[in-house]
Amino acid sequence: MLKRSLTELATGAAFSSEKLSACLRAYLREQVTPIDDKKLTSDCRKALAEDLDRQHPHRFRLNDLARAFDVWWPDDLFTSGKWPLFDDLFGQLMQRNGDFLQYRDDQVQAYARLAADVEPTLLAGWHIAGWALNGDVLPRDMARVVACQQPFFAPPPRPNRQYAEGHVHLGGIHFDALALLGNLDGELAAQFNSKFAPLRQLTKLLLEEPLRKGEGDSNKFRDQCRNVLTGREIGTPERMDWALLADEQGHAYTMGGAWLKARLASAMVAEDQGLAWRWLVIYLWYSFRDPATVEYARVVIFYLLGSLMQFRRGLIMDGQGLTRFTDMYYRNKLRDTIEFDVKMQDAVARMFAGRQDLAEIKTSPDSFSAGMIGKVAKAVARHGGVVAPEFGMPLPEAAVRPYVEHMERWHFCAHFLRREKYANERRVLWEDAERFARALEEESGWNLDEFLGGHLNPNYRFYPGRWLRGLDVAGDENLVRSEVFAPVLRWLRRGLLSRPPGEQGSAGFHLSIHAGEDYAHPLSGMRHVDETVRFCDMRAGDRIGHGLALGIEPQAWVARHGDMLLTVDEHVDNLVWAWHQACELSARLPLAAQIIPRLERRIASFLPHVSWSKTRLDVTPQCLHDAWALRRNCHYQILSNPTRIYDTKLRAAAPDYDRLVEHQHDTASTPERLYFLYQQRDPAAKPRNVLIRQPSGSGSDLPPPRAGNLLHDEETEQDLEFMCALQDHLLDHYDVMGLIIEANPTSNVYIARLENHSEHPIFRWYPPNESCLGAGERWNRFGLRRGPIKVLVNTDDPGIMPTTLRTEYALLGEAARDLGYSRTCVEAWQERLRQFGLDEFHRNHLPVFEESQ
Repeated sequence: MLKRSLTELATGAAFSSEKLSACLRAYLREQVTPIDDKKLTSDCRKALAEDLDRQHPHRFRLNDLARAFDVWWPDDLFTSGKWPLFDDLFGQLMQRNGDFLQYRDDQVQAYARLAADVEPTLLAGWHIAGWALNGDVLPRDMARVVACQQPFFAPPPRPNRQYAEGHVHLGGIHFDALALLGNLDGELAAQFNSKFAPLRQLTKLLLEEPLRKGEGDSNKFRDQCRNVLTGREIGTPERMDWALLADEQGHAYTMGGAWLKARLASAMVAEDQGLAWRWLVIYLWYSFRDPATVEYARVVIFYLLGSLMQFRRGLIMDGQGLTRFTDMYYRNKLRDTIEFDVKMQDAVARMFAGRQDLAEIKTSPDSFSAGMIGKVAKAVARHGGVVAPEFGMPLPEAAVRPYVEHMERWHFCAHFLRREKYANERRVLWEDAERFARALEEESGWNLDEFLGGHLNPNYRFYPGRWLRGLDVAGDENLVRSEVFAPVLRWLRRGLLSRPPGEQGSAGFHLSIHAGEDYAHPLSGMRHVDETVRFCDMRAGDRIGHGLALGIEPQAWVARHGDMLLTVDEHVDNLVWAWHQACELSARLPLAAQIIPRLERRIASFLPHVSWSKTRLDVTPQCLHDAWALRRNCHYQILSNPTRIYDTKLRAAAPDYDRLVEHQHDTASTPERLYFLYQQRDPAAKPRNVLIRQPSGSGSDLPPPRAGNLLHDEETEQDLEFMCALQDHLLDHYDVMGLIIEANPTSNVYIARLENHSEHPIFRWYPPNESCLGAGERWNRFGLRRGPIKVLVNTDDPGIMPTTLRTEYALLGEAARDLGYSRTCVEAWQERLRQFGLDEFHRNHLPVFEESQ
């Protein structure tokens, strides 16, 4: 989670403080006029200081908070419309580059921290509104400037620098402000009327009523706003008639509020909500900064923008952990108000900022259909400025070729979600996988204009199944482990999928599996990764998604996390897995040999408490490890095939089938018996928990388990040092295998225990200068690594952890310079990363359209 300074937190509080919002709402509901500047200012400053102290208890001195808001919240904010803080912030974080506003190359991390609390359009819109008021720009130039801004106000893409996105979720790309605009105006917003109704009404009033002194009845405007905020306006707010507003204001040709409203209305009529949001913010700030605007209207504008930013906080990830991300942010109902076509068009604009950019897009297996792919194809074509030639009409090559090129810039990676139902009922998972496999073989429904007529086109062979190039498992790995999905993935990538007649041979799926992203203990995270690699039979070119457990140093992770709480089942799995790794390393690393006896004692101490055995087990750690390795077999498929009828599914799902069936009724404690005991455990039974303390420095051996449900253990400095060595060993092993780590810097900072981008483990995996990987150097202290491991840089969910792919590279570049690397070294490193992303896309891509011979 990003660590922010007092200045950054204070700026965010100005828009996200609930106490400030309540203070402004109370003022707006009062009948007293004119405005009492002194009292309102004092109340606002007090509310901001109290809220900031509540959100970050005891981090700042109260005197510092009071002094900070004395400086940053001016006495005349609402009477003058001047706010020096925002002017200074723009100068510090952003710059003008011709028609473009963009973040500064040396302030990208500070800009990203601001974006966690404040949507950057508010900062850019404030600046553009100043142009309009000062007469610095002609209307035609203003329209061009506002229309051409890049997503997230990133620098304009260079024509000779294309980028390839390798890990981005289709459902997490779209712009957060689209949800805000959708709730202010959209057709789907009815379910949120109770929350958004006042804001919708206030927005209508700000657009329909005169706001300048002497141009209308200011008392009427105040009364209408009070009625809205006191709940006297009953019923569902009507939508704005954007076509009517565009006609009414269409006569405005000079810069001013009417002209800005006309641009906003025109963008809404054209269904370009991203552009409309920019015009709305500019209009509101223009009115706020206009010296002729009535003071009451300024308070309404600030209250409206602050309220929208508070709703935005539910759309932008804050805090730690995948469960928080999936339950609170990814599934936030506010996103449901965005029309699918609008969402898709915005997502495409963000994935393909450059005309030659490429993308591998993650989507659910159920989404792979002609209808959904057609919508993506239509959005890609529209964004690229090409039109799908109408099938049945003459198709000139000059029109077809650019269209086909755009259709070959992307493909999909299907990800299964780690749903608890799959762990409890494997049958459902297999049924979903079989339905997905059938969908890849279907030929009907694909003869659309978006596909040039599909299979009916005599000039092109069309292979829609090739749009699916990878398989993934996403979601909370603490909820459902990779062992549940591994058999299904092995079956789906078996390489023998049915294809249409006449199709040439093609490569199979690659794997790109989320693992080691969020974990309760460093060993848990590393074991999750290793289970994924081993159980899924990963091979060269496959990818480990996130993989943070392989890079964040255990000592730093534990120091920041504190006490660790695991189930005893997971703790025993961790210890057994670590014991096996220590045995493998013992010949090369003295520390590994030293740690083995302690691991054996800990295993013996906690094994009697596991939930899957009701009898005392007299087994060796090797037997336990062999039983763990057998979990790659699907228990459901074993039970479903008692007659040993071998087919491709059984061979893929249960490679140890004969061995397991032969020993199914063992009475001795064999690995096979332990496997069946584990599989037959009661899913409703709650295992005991283990509290694992940070190192005490006492050097004592493990504490005995205590009575009651809570057991206790401790990780010593030696234990943590071994874990660090184990990370190096795994990195080297996976690099030899040819595996790749998918790094998602901003996502990792938001979800994991990282406070800034300089802490990201990419600098350990693939440092800008390989000299730090020499034996005994910082990233190879134990001499176990032979070099870097390959890394892909991606965005993951850039609409929930606000960023763009180019911004990710910029953030890493600034972070690398902060670590002491030279600009020349960093730019060469970034170029290697960029080129590798392109190579990996082309390595996995297959042409969907091939010219008939």
